[in-house]
Amino acid sequence: MSEAYTPEPTKPSEAMAALDRLVGTWTVTGEAEGTISYEWMPGRFFLLQHVELTQYGQPTTGLEVIGHLRPFGEPPSEEVCSRFYDSVGNHWTMSIS
Repeated sequence: MSEAYTPEPTKPSEAMAALDRLVGTWTVTGEAEGTISYEWMPGRFFLLQHVELTQYGQPTTGLEVIGHLRPFGEPPSEEVCSRFYDSVGNHWTMSIS
């Protein structure tokens, strides 16, 4: 009989808490125009970015998920990572800390 998975109690990291200043809706101007907005997922472990931009006449929408990678049953990664998905099928992954 295997042990049941019990997550250890955790709280969001200081690196994630520092991103709180991004929460809200922002107007983008210049080569790309539109809005981006940030909101916390419940628990504040992941920050979501919603993108609605037009660049070179092409509209693009997207979703970015920002947080520490943490496979089930493992400790969170040291670095904060970002994964972005857009409406034309592109995907980017990067470390941001």
